Amino acid sequence: MRRSDIFTIAEILYEKQYELETALPKTPIIIDAGANIGVSCVWFLANNPDATLIAFEPVPDNFAFLKLNIGHIEGVSLHEEAIGEHTGTVDLHLATHGAVHSIVDVDVGSMTVAVPMETLKNRLDSHSIDHVDLLKLDVEESEMDVILGLGNKLDCVDTVVGEVHEYLIDTKAFSNYLASTAYTKYQSSTLVQAKVMECMPLKPPEQAEESSFTCAETRHGIITQARLYA
Repeated sequence: MRRSDIFTIAEILYEKQYELETALPKTPIIIDAGANIGVSCVWFLANNPDATLIAFEPVPDNFAFLKLNIGHIEGVSLHEEAIGEHTGTVDLHLATHGAVHSIVDVDVGSMTVAVPMETLKNRLDSHSIDHVDLLKLDVEESEMDVILGLGNKLDCVDTVVGEVHEYLIDTKAFSNYLASTAYTKYQSSTLVQAKVMECMPLKPPEQAEESSFTCAETRHGIITQARLYA
């Protein structure tokens, strides 16, 4: 297992970083931008088993694990691409930590990989989606680009939850932009929810091992085990 994955699992399943203040409907549409290996997706699906979930992850190794972990689940669609303000191809800077690769931060690592980029507006249109109950953002400094890439589709998003690094992005500009589009902001630790009106060498995916983790209590019960490839 990659050491970085241990931290990701702990943050999401133990610390419950994506526990929501807002209740979602029974069959929500959830967008996970920056899904990594799928731990956040496991959390959302455990709490919302009837959800339609669309996940985006541009890093090839991460995407391979993501596909292993949740690609077999009904109602899940996966896209191996970055989400941003424009379509095209971009250089993704690879970090040692598997969860902090970045398009924007060139200092995270000297290696790069070219990845496709799409706007979330175009992807929602391709899925014929005109309403999103939850948009999760963890895109390492590209949060504003994702929001801008939604265009007028931002009005169709009920709740935004995401990891915001105050030392990496202008959080004031980000929150002010959301506020200008009729969103209100709830902030706790590294999470922002909006419109609630209210190092270890990388192990290639083909060598992945199935691991079990005892996880935290969820809103609708207890996840006794989450089997994840990492």
